[in-house]
Amino acid sequence: MDTYKQLTDKLREVGSVWRRVLFLEGISFLIAVIVPFLIIVFFLDNVVHMPSWIRSVILMVALALSISILLKAVIFSFLRPFSDERIAVHVEKKYPELENKLINAVQLGREDPKSPVTSAIIEDGLLKSKNFDFRESISRDHLRRSVMLSSFAIILFVFYGFSFREHFSNAMARFLSPRWYR
Repeated sequence: MDTYKQLTDKLREVGSVWRRVLFLEGISFLIAVIVPFLIIVFFLDNVVHMPSWIRSVILMVALALSISILLKAVIFSFLRPFSDERIAVHVEKKYPELENKLINAVQLGREDPKSPVTSAIIEDGLLKSKNFDFRESISRDHLRRSVMLSSFAIILFVFYGFSFREHFSNAMARFLSPRWYR
């Protein structure tokens, strides 16, 4: 197999892992924000019994918040281009031992992969990078935190729903159709 293709395949595998991590971070962040918001609003509605227009406004705020988080944290991050250069730079930040050989190989290989000098640089970049798992350059710390927070929020939501069924279902019904409950 062509050495440049081997290198780009390795980088594109990292890019697909990176995309999945960003997608999951965004979804879990959305859950971690919206679910506690709903718990607080349901609780307040049961305690204060808000008028229907306030429930409608809060529902619109929740929808706007959901859409903005979905756009920013999921869709925009997913649509950002993941070029081979961007991925190579990201990997080299994690592994400075590569000494820019990876980015040099990507850039020169794109211009003229058949040149003997370029081929030697690409082979050197591949050889130097064989000892590294590029996928490890993708940090999953934010994903872990977001998943933990969203899991906690879901557990709290379910706990609230089971522990206070009547209050929970009453608040849910009032929020899903605010005009019918005054």
